[in-house]
Amino acid sequence: RRMDPLVAFGIGWVLSAIGIIHLAVQVGHLAAYLAAATVAIYVFIYTPLKRFSSVNTLVGAIPGAVPPMIGWVGAGGHVGWEAWFLFGILFFWQLPHFIAISWLCRDEYESVGYKMWSNGDLTGKKSGMLSAVFSLMLAAFSLIPAFIGFANLLWTIIGPLLAFMMMALSLKFMRDGERTSARRLFFFTLIYLPVALLVLALAWKR
Repeated sequence: RRMDPLVAFGIGWVLSAIGIIHLAVQVGHLAAYLAAATVAIYVFIYTPLKRFSSVNTLVGAIPGAVPPMIGWVGAGGHVGWEAWFLFGILFFWQLPHFIAISWLCRDEYESVGYKMWSNGDLTGKKSGMLSAVFSLMLAAFSLIPAFIGFANLLWTIIGPLLAFMMMALSLKFMRDGERTSARRLFFFTLIYLPVALLVLALAWKR
């Protein structure tokens, strides 16, 4: 049986409140503020925006990228370059990830009235191009530690390389518009994140 929407709404708010209060008491006020902002953006901006503008994917990537910042603040108590870098990696990674999902499920999204970049994109050219552009941005963003100096050469080589691999899969998807290519892109995004974060952890200058 499906849960009643009001019950789900109530449970969601109760759990969110418990989590934010726990962060405020046990971790720190800044972590709690970031968590509250994450919930607010997701519930009050991103979710309603799905029915009005395809920009919702960009907006939704913001709360999706904040959790590593919360963890960083909890460990160090401040928002520094490192926290913003983690935010950026998660932000840019989410875009090809959700572009692949939205194209594969475009009929379902359109049937409920959601405005997605994939709407009407039968050939996949638009979605593939956007994914390639965001993957290139991710590759460029990955070079930041080389200039600021909080990660060593291991990340400087592998971080951008992983993003370029994602871009190559995006371009293939853009060229052929096959569901198989979109799935490969999607599954690579699942592999990218744990591998990239593991490499970043190993390359981190302590």
